[in-house]
Amino acid sequence: MPLVLPARHKISQLAPAASRSKQKVLVALTADFTAAVLAMNLACNDLSGADLGDTDLSHVHLGGICWTADTQWPAAWAERIRAASTYADGTYQIRDDG
Repeated sequence: MPLVLPARHKISQLAPAASRSKQKVLVALTADFTAAVLAMNLACNDLSGADLGDTDLSHVHLGGICWTADTQWPAAWAERIRAASTYADGTYQIRDDG
């Protein structure tokens, strides 16, 4: 389940009595946390060039996974994954509906 981050405008609702400098720190921490979550999602969802040829994918949710032409899929899955993916700038991404 994806993590939903609070919008920046909610910082003032979380700390209405905080001083202006404390609110700036909270905004900066929120931005850093958001960047860290995005980087972690990218690292977890990027299978570019991976050799998955012997992997059992029967119980794996693949929606959102990014991959490249160098990624090796199990033979029984390769065509299905290609059909369920969109392509842009050298990278494929498996649609969540695929």
